[in-house]
Amino acid sequence: MLSRCCAFQLTMATFRNLDFNKLIMNQFLADDKSKLTNLQLELLKSLKYMATEKQLTEIKSLLRFYFSQQLDSAIEKVENEKGYTEQVYIDWLKNNAASDTKTDK
Repeated sequence: MLSRCCAFQLTMATFRNLDFNKLIMNQFLADDKSKLTNLQLELLKSLKYMATEKQLTEIKSLLRFYFSQQLDSAIEKVENEKGYTEQVYIDWLKNNAASDTKTDK
């Protein structure tokens, strides 16, 4: 389905560019009163057993897959609620391309 595919690709392109360590630290440091969640604590505990870069890459891949599944479900829910169809996304792309052409002139 084009709609989910487009949204997924855009989000994953952004997601791939994130540095997880920076993301977690920025979130944690943004509020001095922040506490790590149980999930964050468990992940940190697990990281002490990782010995290689390959393992880190594999864990990042698993996390990306998990979050991509969560994102896909959330997108599908919103699409169903708002009645978005493939044609809606095609129209948005056409309108965006038309506005980009106008700004280039």
